[in-house]
Parts: sequence; structure tokens; C-alpha cells
Amino acid sequence: MNLYDEIITNISPLEVAQRYLNLRKSGRNYMAVCPFHADTKPSLSFDPERGLFYCFGCGKSGNLIHLIAEIEGISSSEALKELCNIAGIEIKEKKEKREDEKIYDIMEFALNEYHKILFESMGEKARNFLNEKNFKLHTIRRFKIGYAPPDGDFIIKKAREKGINPSLLLEAGLITGTSGTLRDFFRDRLIFPIYSVSGKCVAFGGRAFEGEPKYLNSPETKIFKKSKNLFGLNIAKNEARRKGTLILVEGYTDVLRMVESGFENTVAPLGTAFSTDQALIIRRFAGNIIVLFDGDDAGKRGMKRALPFLLKADLKVKIGMLPENEDPESFLKKNEKEKMEEILNNSKDFIDAFLPEKLPDDPYAQSLLLSELTNFISCVPSEIERELFIKKLSKIFLISSEYIKSRVKPTIQDSKIETGDFIPDYSVFGTIVAFNYFKKEEFEKRKIDERVFKDTLLRNITKRILKGEIFEEILFELPDKERRKLMEAIFKAKEKFKNVEFKDEKDSPPLSAFKYLEDKMSQILREEEILEKWREMKNKQGSIPIQRENFS
Repeated sequence: MNLYDEIITNISPLEVAQRYLNLRKSGRNYMAVCPFHADTKPSLSFDPERGLFYCFGCGKSGNLIHLIAEIEGISSSEALKELCNIAGIEIKEKKEKREDEKIYDIMEFALNEYHKILFESMGEKARNFLNEKNFKLHTIRRFKIGYAPPDGDFIIKKAREKGINPSLLLEAGLITGTSGTLRDFFRDRLIFPIYSVSGKCVAFGGRAFEGEPKYLNSPETKIFKKSKNLFGLNIAKNEARRKGTLILVEGYTDVLRMVESGFENTVAPLGTAFSTDQALIIRRFAGNIIVLFDGDDAGKRGMKRALPFLLKADLKVKIGMLPENEDPESFLKKNEKEKMEEILNNSKDFIDAFLPEKLPDDPYAQSLLLSELTNFISCVPSEIERELFIKKLSKIFLISSEYIKSRVKPTIQDSKIETGDFIPDYSVFGTIVAFNYFKKEEFEKRKIDERVFKDTLLRNITKRILKGEIFEEILFELPDKERRKLMEAIFKAKEKFKNVEFKDEKDSPPLSAFKYLEDKMSQILREEEILEKWREMKNKQGSIPIQRENFS
């Protein structure tokens, strides 16, 4: 018995998965909205006995180790340790540490050195800055705020004292330059540690007291990607899960002040353009987001840049309206917590947030505003929500819903399978069916990979075939609902295909190909009892070939 098998015999895989996913029973397995892509319906299947998951939308798959590692943003070895702790199993530590583990150790070393110097005489300037902001000592200690002195070799000297190889400092992004000209990356800056979801220091943000750039982040390393991290998420995640809401602010000090004031579910991007990955990270922990950027024009522009990513991730977005020229940090410094609660409770959808009190009289200005708002509506995945936003705009601008709808062009497809829209996809599939039963070699010979298909289901099936899986096995593993939709789409494609005229005979896939696939899938649908027996055998023995004698 391997270690993973030992773990799942000592725990309930379902109970562990429910810490991260909202699972609902579906046949023998459970389904959940996938946390790894902009999923608008439950497309992630979870096997409660073996702790295995597979997403039919994005193709992510694995066991509990992979699930925890992906969601928590930690390594597989760390996720394994966490599972072993839950199962009460001791594991022996490897003597030789992996390279990324060494970098984590180096970051922890630097974190402690920067934090310690803040409270020494050299850190007086940084302490004065924090005192002027009225940050409490508890907050400074909790985030382990630090200071990088102005001399360019502070961290180099400290590392030399500990016998740390400079090459590791370079790997960690703590120093810069070449041999003989090495110097500290951060100099004379207030240091904000950036943590992974699990609470490990992966990078730093440095704030200058004067000069430019005002903020400087660590360079990207093996353990740090700017677009895949959010400042404060290690603290915010539990409260976000409890409340179902995250608050997105602009800066590091905004997060500090919000958390200090009791709004622990607050995060910030890392001073760079907001990304799709960051939106999907937010959605792993909460379905609702309140954007609370600065109340000036720059803050509004920042909101508008981040909004499409948040909407496309199927987050329910509200916008908190701060007074002009106020940010969360300065507002809470002057006002009680209740005032901020009032702003959050009165947060608005993007239409109300970006509409002026009175529509401009100029038709050109109205047109620009309407165009901007319809572009945001186009980013909303839910068809129902798009309709409601369209009706709202129609009432405001006194323009017909039909006209506004014609301007809305969804930039994210609904996850459901619309059987009438995939004739080219299913024609290609049908052609390949006529040759060698969807074998990997046939795809490779025809230079076809999953990217040629618009339909998510066909992309994922193709991807699995190219990995060497057998098409018939894949069909057996599909949930009944997906198999039926696949067959319905093929039926409809075949009917429409009959009326299509092709310029070149070779472009025309044979109708017999569709007929073969129809027969094959109909046979599968008729043999539910056999299907169930096959699944039971597969659970016990692992992957087995699909042969008639297995069911006799």
C-alpha cells in the first residue's frame, strides 16, 4: 500500500474535499463548481472513495494532494504533509531539501532580518512612518513589516554571517548584479512581506520614503509569480470562506488598516495590472467581491481595469464608493469602523457605480458611456444576469432592450452545451471516428490537437486521447448527462450536415462516421447495467481494457 492509499483509508476524502469545494451528490460521485477556471455550472467531478477529481471544463485532475496544493498555493509535498497530519500518519523528512524549499528558507531568513532591524536604531525612519499612520504594534507584528537599510549590502552581510551561499540570495530575488557587483535588491524601503495562501513568505513589496518608484516588488522567482498572488490572502482566506465575500483594495497599507479595523477578508493586488489568475484565486475562496479602490480618478480607472477579469470569473461584483481623494487607509484613520461598514453595505453594481448623477446631454458622451457599460455586461457569464443588466440600462437610457442586446457580445461562453452550434467541431470528430476509433496516432497524423475545437467537451476528450487514453473508456467515464448531450449534439450536427454543400468532396466527412458514433453511444446508453459493473471493476483494479469478456 502506497502512502496515498494509506491516507485515504484513515480519513474521509469527502470531508477533506468539502473544506475546499461545495460538493453535491450526483450518482456515485459528487459535483462542484470548479475553482480553477471561470466555471458557471458544476463541472468538477469528485470520487468520494478514492479522493480523485476531474474537471470537464478545464481538464484539471488529480487526487487530494493536487487539490489542496492547487487551492492553497503550496507544493505537493506540503499538501501531502497536511493530509498526513489529518490522517495521523508520520512521514520521514528527506535529508536533501528541494530547491524551492531552500528558497522558502532564505525568504524566512530575510523576513526575520528585515523585521528585526525595524525595531533597532537603524529602523527609526520606518518606525516614524508607521507611527504617523497610527498603525498598532500588533498589526506590525502580525504582518511582520520590516525595513531594508540604505546601505546596499545589509542582507548580503547577514547571509554571510549565516553561511548562506549568495547564489541562493540571487535565486530568491534578494540581491541583484553579477559576481563582484552584488548588492541588495531592497534599499531604504519599508518592507511588506508577501505570503502564499498557506502563510509562507514568497516575496516582498518595498515602499520608498521618497523618489521613484514608490513601490518595488521582488522579481519573479520559482516560488513567486506576481499575477498569481494577492497581498493579505493568507489572513483573509478563512474569513472570506465564512462570509462568502472578499474585499479588494489597492495598496498594502489599505490591507493593514482594513484588517486592523476588523475587516480581515481584505486583499490587494501587487501593484501590477490585475490578472485572470488573481480573479480565479479570489473565486476559490468567495463568490462575492467588493472593489474598494481609491476615491480619485486613478482609483476609478483601476476599478474599470480590474472589473472585466472579476466579471469573467463569474464573481458577483459590487463597488464600494469612497469619498473623493480618500483611500481605505486614510478613511479609516479618520472614521470609525461603522462608517466603513456603511460604505461596504451600500456598495453598488458597476452600472450604478459608474453612472453620473445626471446623464450628459451630449449624445456623443451618452454613447461612450453606454458603450463602456455594455462592454462590462459582455463580460458577465450568466445569461440571466446579462438580461437583467440590459433591462436596467434600457430604463436608464430610454433605449430598447433589443438594441442594447445587439451591442452586448458575450466574451465568455456559457458552460452549457448548445447542440446546434458545433457542427464543424463534430464534423471533424465524425471524420476521425471513421478511421481507427479515435486513436492518438490518427490525431497526430492529421495534426489535430484540442485547440481546434471550440466545444469544451471535445477539447477535453481530445486532450485525454492525446495522452494515450482509449476513447471508449472516456465515454464510459463521462457522467450520463454529458454523454447524452454529446450524443444529442452529434445527432443535430448530422441532420444539419445533410443540407450542407461542400466545394471540395474531401471536406465532406462521411455520414457513416456520424452513424458509427451514434451507434456506439446508443449502445453505451443501453448498457447501463454493464456500465455500472465496469465502474465497480475499475474502482477495484484500476484502468482495465474495454473488452466484452470483462462483462460476461
